[in-house]
Amino acid sequence: MNKIRVLCAGLFALCVGYGAFAEDLKPYALIVMLDGMRADMARVADMPYLRSVMDGKWHPDYKCASSLAGQNIDDAMTYSYANHSSIICGVKRAKHNVAFNCDVGIGNFKRWPSWQTLVVRNLPGVKALFCTDGEPPIAKDDATIEWVAAGAKAATVLSDRLGGNDAPQALSLFLEDPDASGHGSGYFPSGDNYLAMCSTNDMRLAKVLEAIRRRPTFAREDWLIMLTADHGGIHQMHGEMDAHTRTVPIILCGRHVVQGTLAGLPRNYDLAATALRHFGLDPKVFELDGEPIGSILSPVFSRPAPSCNATRATFSASISLT
Repeated sequence: MNKIRVLCAGLFALCVGYGAFAEDLKPYALIVMLDGMRADMARVADMPYLRSVMDGKWHPDYKCASSLAGQNIDDAMTYSYANHSSIICGVKRAKHNVAFNCDVGIGNFKRWPSWQTLVVRNLPGVKALFCTDGEPPIAKDDATIEWVAAGAKAATVLSDRLGGNDAPQALSLFLEDPDASGHGSGYFPSGDNYLAMCSTNDMRLAKVLEAIRRRPTFAREDWLIMLTADHGGIHQMHGEMDAHTRTVPIILCGRHVVQGTLAGLPRNYDLAATALRHFGLDPKVFELDGEPIGSILSPVFSRPAPSCNATRATFSASISLT
């Protein structure tokens, strides 16, 4: 009997210890912004690594919630920096005041700062890094974020930084090549260079995410990896409010994410709020327009579609009740 009690006590201690270990995982978040990537490129272009992430195959402990029907902001035209400001700050154009690419200088980023700035300000000891292959899409906040512009090597620089134990916990990667290729050769389905650049960015994404997996402390870390875009494109342009340019990918990979298709029409500016929640901060406190996502999936119906007559009868009945 005493041996059984000792065994039970040992198992209880083990379970409690495991629970404490799980709760003590160190949070990390990465938002990847692919400028001008249409949502359908995740399935049409040669992007096998991204698809493996979406299918929940990146790591056994990590699942992926995604949507290829994500939406960008609806109170500005589909221009890059208007939407990137919203992705980074979690608010729409009416608050951050960036409607066109040339408006970054008049953006209201002191009142509506980057999600990384909010994390650093509210969690002492947390560091932030923003890697970009071009000009930063918002005004720099040098007091809270380390900014690195590395051209085509942006993903490589970030991967190298992830190799160290002191890597920042709040991370952003901005890659503008898809959009440049779309303007040059045309977006899908007319642009071969655009498709090729999507494939190139898949390899860049693989480099970064594999650097995360190889971290010596990865087992003790809780990562939230998110990917989205500012807009899509049609022919050689964007800017209008059509479905080709308003629809963007929304992809989240993490330990606490559910596997499957996200419910409704998630917005690219939901990612900032989702990142704040991951760090234990309440997005409502900061009055963001975005909301945390990643835990509610679109309902799946296994039953066959109703017949035309049944649908007509249901519709007629609903009309008679009104």
